[in-house]
Amino acid sequence: MGGVGVASAKGEQPTWGRPKQTRPPVRTVEEDEREAAEEFGKARVSGGAEWGPNDPEQKRPTWEGKGGAWYASKTEAGVRYVWSLPVDAERGKTYDVVIALHPSGENARWIMTTHAAGDPVTGMRFMPRNVVVGVDGLTATATSAEKRRFAVGPETVGAMRDVLLQMTRTLPGRRFYLYASGDAADFGMAFAARFPALADGLVLHRIDRAAETGFRGSAPIVLMHGAKDSMTPLARALTARSAFEEKGHTGVRVRVLPAFNDYPNPVRAAECFEWVAAVQAESAAEVVERVRSMLTPKAADEYGYQAPVWFAGAWEALGRVTGRETAGKWKAPAGAVADEVMAEARALEAAIDAHAAKHVEELKKIVEGPGSLTALDGSPAAAWMWHAREDFRGVPAMEAYVVETGYDALLAEQMRAAAGLMERWGQTRDPMGRAEALPEFLAASCAAPTLPVGIVSTLRAAARANDGVLPEELQEMMEAANNVERTWNEGPRAYRNVWRQWRLPE
Repeated sequence: MGGVGVASAKGEQPTWGRPKQTRPPVRTVEEDEREAAEEFGKARVSGGAEWGPNDPEQKRPTWEGKGGAWYASKTEAGVRYVWSLPVDAERGKTYDVVIALHPSGENARWIMTTHAAGDPVTGMRFMPRNVVVGVDGLTATATSAEKRRFAVGPETVGAMRDVLLQMTRTLPGRRFYLYASGDAADFGMAFAARFPALADGLVLHRIDRAAETGFRGSAPIVLMHGAKDSMTPLARALTARSAFEEKGHTGVRVRVLPAFNDYPNPVRAAECFEWVAAVQAESAAEVVERVRSMLTPKAADEYGYQAPVWFAGAWEALGRVTGRETAGKWKAPAGAVADEVMAEARALEAAIDAHAAKHVEELKKIVEGPGSLTALDGSPAAAWMWHAREDFRGVPAMEAYVVETGYDALLAEQMRAAAGLMERWGQTRDPMGRAEALPEFLAASCAAPTLPVGIVSTLRAAARANDGVLPEELQEMMEAANNVERTWNEGPRAYRNVWRQWRLPE
C-alpha cells in the first residue's frame, strides 16, 4: 500500500508446518475454556491451520483489495488472519485499524461470521470506516487445530507482539485498536499490560480472569458487558474498573448492555470504538462527528435487541471541545474550535443533560427515599436507577440526583453484600448449599447489579432435590427471590420506555 510496507512473499507460507494428523478426543468448548482457566499464564503457541477452498481469496494486504471485502492471509510466522479495507477506502490514506481476537473455540473467521451485519438492514460490514482484521488464536484447542483460543502466557503474548508489529508495517494504520471477546478479552488485557505502546485503545467484551489485575496507563479501554451474562458475571467488569482506578489508569470505562446476555454485539461494540476514537481525535470537528454517531439511535439487531445510546461516553468526549473538566483528563483537540462546531457541541451537551433530567423526573415518581431502592417488592426502581446512573455518569442532572439520594454510598453497601453472596455461591455447585446463603445476603444486596443470575431457578432446583419442597426456613426466600428478579427484569423495561424518547438534535 502506498507509503506503507507490504509483507513479503514469505508471509504466504506457514512456518509451523501442518497440524499433527492424530485425531484428538472430542472436546466441548466448555472443557477447553476450563483448561484455559487452569493454565492461565502458562499457554504456549501451537501449530496453525491452513486456509481452505471455501475461505476468502488469499491476498496479502494491498490497495488492490476491494473495500469492504474480506481476504485471507498469514503473518510471516504463519498465523492466519482475515482483513478488510474500509468500504470507501481511498488509496494512500491512513485509517484506524481494529484487530479482532475471537473467543475460545473460534478462529479468525469469527469477525466475519458474527459481525457481518453491523447494520442488520443493509448488511454493511462491521466498522465500515476502519480497516478490520481477524486473527487466529495462537493456541489450538484440544478439539482441533482449526478451533483456536487466545490463552495467556509469556510465549503467546510475545507472539501477539510480533503479529501487531507486522500489522503496523503492512496495513495503512493511523491507530491500532484491539477488540476481544470472551477469554480473548483477558488475553487482550494481558497484552496491553505487557506492551502498552502497541494498542492505542481496547474494547474488551466479557472480561473475566484479568479483572483482578489492572495496570497504570492512559489508553482508552472499554469493558463491554451484558447485564444478564450468566457465563461471566457483570461483577468482573466492575471489579476491573475499580482495579484500574486504584492503580491510576484514567481511561477505563464500563459499557453495560441492559438485559443482554453473553452474545457478541457489533452495534454496541462499534459505539464503544466511536468513544475510543472521540477521546483521541485530533480535531474538534472529528470529536463532534464521532459523538453524533454515538448518539444516533440504532435499529434492533438480528436478535431484536436495542440499547440506549452511550450518553456518558458522549458527554465525556464533548468535554474535550467545550472545555469541561472530564473524568479521563483527555487533552483538548489541537487548534481553535470553529464557532459552528462549538455551537453543535454545546447543543448536544444540553440535549444529553435534558434527557438525564427526564429520567430523574420519572425516577422521582417511584423512588421515595433510599428504602424504595432496597424494598423486596418487585419495583423497577433499583434496576432503573442503576442503569441510568451508569449511562449518565458525569451528566449534571443525574449527578445532582445521585448526591441528593446518597445513591453511590447505598450502592457500595449493596455490592459488598452481593460480593459475599457470590463468594458463598462460588464455594459450592449444590443448589441447596447456595440457597442456604440467601437469608443472610439477599435483602442486603437486592439493589446490586452484581447478584447471581438465576436465583429463582436455584431455589427451584433446591426444592426438587428435597422431595419438591423447600425447607421451612427457605420458603419465604422464594417470594423475595421472585421480587428481586422482577426488579431486574422490569427495571430495564421502565428505563427503555424513557430512553426511547431520545432524539438527536438537528
